[in-house]
Amino acid sequence: MCVSFLKRITIRVILLAAAACAVSVIHFVVNLLRGNYDSPENGDANAGIWSQLSALLIELSIPVSGYSDSML
Repeated sequence: MCVSFLKRITIRVILLAAAACAVSVIHFVVNLLRGNYDSPENGDANAGIWSQLSALLIELSIPVSGYSDSML
């Protein structure tokens, strides 16, 4: 009984982590297509996209750590 319960919890954590990653990536792509990461006229042309890409990687590290912990 305990093994079955742990297996269900592990599957739920994996699904939740995958859903969180998917939502973060979809949100990033939608904002990218809308042009929300365009920098101002006098600024660096790539500053906005690089800062948001690093923010996306930080956001994705949280569900990835949950996924990796559930696999141990």
